[in-house]
Amino acid sequence: MKKYHYSSYGNNVIPFDSHHSSTPISNIYQSNEATKWGYILEEQANEYHKVESLLLDKYKNSFNKKRLIKIWEKNRTQVSIAPLLPSIIEKVIYQNVYEDIKGLIFTCYHEDFDLPYVEITLHNWLQQLNSVAKELDREWDAIYWQEMIDFFKQCKKFDLLDFEQTIHTTKNY
Repeated sequence: MKKYHYSSYGNNVIPFDSHHSSTPISNIYQSNEATKWGYILEEQANEYHKVESLLLDKYKNSFNKKRLIKIWEKNRTQVSIAPLLPSIIEKVIYQNVYEDIKGLIFTCYHEDFDLPYVEITLHNWLQQLNSVAKELDREWDAIYWQEMIDFFKQCKKFDLLDFEQTIHTTKNY
């Protein structure tokens, strides 16, 4: 007969070797639990794929995003050489390009989101567009979105970002 000892809490402690038996654990609980979790994970995956396909379709069918990419393609050479120029000229270049794309950026942003148009949501939105372009194997689009992310960081450095003015101008329409 095996000896049992008492723990410091007063409960019986069964020796480790007596826990093992040749009888397998019932699979009924395990299979129900696994099926339940499998169903939940499958349901979440289906929702994720629905959202992902919606994002991909929105991106592919957005005329404004295509226009924005074309305008950026036209202006990107100016932006790429701007850091090599004196800071006053660099700021003027960033300001001109920002004025060119500001309204279209706002329009494209609100095609996708109802969130307030602020710096952090703009940055996250551009990151999302970059990811979607990569998902669709549109390498140049992904490069352009990354360049726009960097561009807006520089605009912030020069205090060119004006979110309040954009909000007020859209309320007037």
